[in-house]
Amino acid sequence: MDFHDIMTNINTNINPFMAKLSFMEAFLISIVITLTIVVIPFIIYFVFFDVTVDTNIHYFAFYDQKKDIITYHKNNKFRRTFNKLYMNYSLKKEIITTIDAFNDHSHNFIINNIPRSLRLVFTGKEGIGKTTLIETIASEYNYGLINFPHDNYSESTIHKFFKDINTIFPERVIVFFNKIDFKDLYKTNKHLYNLIADFVIKTDRDNLFIFTFNNLDDIPLEFNTKYHVHHQYMMEVHIDNIMDMISDNIEDEVELSKIKNKLLSYNHKLTPGYIIPYLMFNDDFQKSLDQFLINH
Repeated sequence: MDFHDIMTNINTNINPFMAKLSFMEAFLISIVITLTIVVIPFIIYFVFFDVTVDTNIHYFAFYDQKKDIITYHKNNKFRRTFNKLYMNYSLKKEIITTIDAFNDHSHNFIINNIPRSLRLVFTGKEGIGKTTLIETIASEYNYGLINFPHDNYSESTIHKFFKDINTIFPERVIVFFNKIDFKDLYKTNKHLYNLIADFVIKTDRDNLFIFTFNNLDDIPLEFNTKYHVHHQYMMEVHIDNIMDMISDNIEDEVELSKIKNKLLSYNHKLTPGYIIPYLMFNDDFQKSLDQFLINH
């Protein structure tokens, strides 16, 4: 029995409809059906389950207690550059130098058998631009950006999250601990607090772990020691000069207080290039004003 007879026999037994077709027609249909069965699962996987890290997207982690799984939702794309980042210049330069040094000397971690990760703490008022700074670092240094889950903490959550960091996110990433109440976690469940610390300091994939706090009082005692924090940066905003200009036209203290709070809360949403965010993040007001006028 030759190949032609075999295919004809198979097609006849599988489907009476195929028996009415010519050998070539039946053969082509068989190929199409086979490819469909094989290819469709791959398409579904890459469309719905592929988590290849995009360096300009937030990945927000959510833990489902009922299903005991973590899902990662992608946020809108961003593209930040240090040239458009409005903050104290000397502080910005110091942070860049720190990350450059870490990347340049990563091989020293390997030689000395030390886990390769950099751990940073940023503190500053709500809206000062901590997240914007982290997005800029992710863009400039080609890091993925993954947010640690905000709630439903358990051993399972922590184990699954850090397993994902080492498996489904193979490239180096920034793990962003944003608005996590570590002080409360320390008080209510010290075991989980210590478990997160253990995973953070033992992860060995050139990752950046960045923790943000609105106030210094929000940081638990000895947090920097427990989490082996390399550097802590205090982001300040020089808003007094702006308020002095505004107070020339508004005398009501309550109204001035509301304006100040609004500026602090929303300054990072102001269009880059405008004078208010430019001046707010520089120490020397007159020098900043002169430089702004030169550049614009």
